[in-house]
Amino acid sequence: MPDTNELGSKDRFTSSEVRLWVRAVTSLVSFVDRFGIAFTVLLLAIIAVKWMGSEATQDDFIRELLFGEITGNRSLAIFFGILIVFAAFGVDTAIRTRLTEGEEMKRLAREKSMWQERALGTKLSHTDDVVE
Repeated sequence: MPDTNELGSKDRFTSSEVRLWVRAVTSLVSFVDRFGIAFTVLLLAIIAVKWMGSEATQDDFIRELLFGEITGNRSLAIFFGILIVFAAFGVDTAIRTRLTEGEEMKRLAREKSMWQERALGTKLSHTDDVVE
């Protein structure tokens, strides 16, 4: 008999549920890698409102997004506009690529220094690593 808590639900996940969650997360990560974070957030927000909202909620969302009728300001439209600009120009992908390349270059420089120090048998002045 499976373990249940006071609400009667199972405490553990079955292997098929875990595989389903892993597959969903992997799909989401690959989608983010392909299209960028901004576009993914934009798409997930629209899908969430469409899937979970009633017709009135969907209508309110569109009116708020386009005209700011519910709250009286345009903050949601500005937020979505920024996401659209980021997605259109690939800003998040460019930033992520630049950060990744910067870290990779630092790693390569550290590795090069390590090999030079081993070859020379002395510590180079510009590194903080200890020669083995």
